[in-house]
Amino acid sequence: MAETTPATKPAAPPASPPKRKGAKTPAAWAKLVRADLQTAVEGVIRAGQHLIEAKEDVGHGNFDAWVESEVKVIGVRSAERLMQIARHPSLSNPTHVSHLPSAWGTLAELARIPAPALEKKLADGSVFPEMERKDAQKLVRLVNNEQTGMPVSNESHARSNEPRSIPAPSMDFKVCIETLLAIDPEKLTSTTVDLSTMNGDLDLLIDWVERVRKML
Repeated sequence: MAETTPATKPAAPPASPPKRKGAKTPAAWAKLVRADLQTAVEGVIRAGQHLIEAKEDVGHGNFDAWVESEVKVIGVRSAERLMQIARHPSLSNPTHVSHLPSAWGTLAELARIPAPALEKKLADGSVFPEMERKDAQKLVRLVNNEQTGMPVSNESHARSNEPRSIPAPSMDFKVCIETLLAIDPEKLTSTTVDLSTMNGDLDLLIDWVERVRKML
């Protein structure tokens, strides 16, 4: 029997040269974003801006896969939140950098506040560098109440000088899962819970789960 030679796979077509001015390869964009995330507020904003530009170069249909395979240090949901921060006119204003918290999760909460309202909160000191995510969530609720005419809670959203105790994280995943499964979503969403805050919490939780799954 005559010996047959295996068919060779056709060579992949060469990548088309970047057309947009300042365009970069996917690998170059990923390296930039990872470097951005090592720095404080300016780096977080740059990361969001670089993600926006990278989305043009890698193509919208390829963006999610690029984040997962090239950037790696963040998930797709986190990338979307970083771009939201970069698009916010107040948060991306260089004159406000010294007044902003450095944690990008806190900045993502502040990005939910419309620019005019956030400008006022920056001016009156409601936004400050030591601000934590829960402080930002309170501020979001406060602004929402102010804009809708709802009564504003007397709960203080100002900076607290009292030392904060940080509980040790629980690693009993079975208990955590059983607790979550025991919650009836219909009853939960029918209460007076702040659904926008819950949505932000779920985004971070899902992103964390996706990253843990990759490590298993």
